[in-house]
Amino acid sequence: AGSIVTSGGFALQDGLWVYNSTKNGNGWRIYARNNSGNSRVMNIYAMCLHNSGGTTSDILSQAQVEPNTWAHDEAICPTGSIVVGGGFITSSYGYLELYSSSKSGNGWQTYVNNVTGMGRPFYTYAICLSGASGSTVHASSGNIVPAGSTAHGITACPGSSILTGGGFAISKGLYVYFMNATGNSWQNYVKNPLATNKTMASGAICYSP
Repeated sequence: AGSIVTSGGFALQDGLWVYNSTKNGNGWRIYARNNSGNSRVMNIYAMCLHNSGGTTSDILSQAQVEPNTWAHDEAICPTGSIVVGGGFITSSYGYLELYSSSKSGNGWQTYVNNVTGMGRPFYTYAICLSGASGSTVHASSGNIVPAGSTAHGITACPGSSILTGGGFAISKGLYVYFMNATGNSWQNYVKNPLATNKTMASGAICYSP
């Protein structure tokens, strides 16, 4: 009570596949598919902004990705509002691989890869703050993800700005199993099941009232 949701994150045990990370009322929701033979645990995190005097809403953009190809889409916050976070919906069966969920201008963008032989829809959400003055910037840092291993990326908000959310951009074949705030920084944990080193970037959305 007394706060507004700006973004969210998750932490997954092995075998879980997140395909929906979106605003839900004044909170955050995650949908995941369990591809293992045993029960698994997931944690869900909501980022909450206090004393802003504003409200947040989610702006949806739907797009289509053609068979065996990449696609990019953006959801843009309307004039008079500022982006503070974002989310996505892909495919519960792993038909679409998500490689970027991050700030783009005054909106949110996603990049997906369709690994099937038929077109698939996907959805991008921008979380937009209205009724509060200020601006947001995107801070980012990169890491190497060693072959057959995991990596942790973390990006801090500069100066007196306030973390409201974050995202990622990863190489093909990698997947994110943890994304959430730590202090005034955004962090991601990424797994690389491939035989070669790959790259990742972690982005923090930073609000200056």
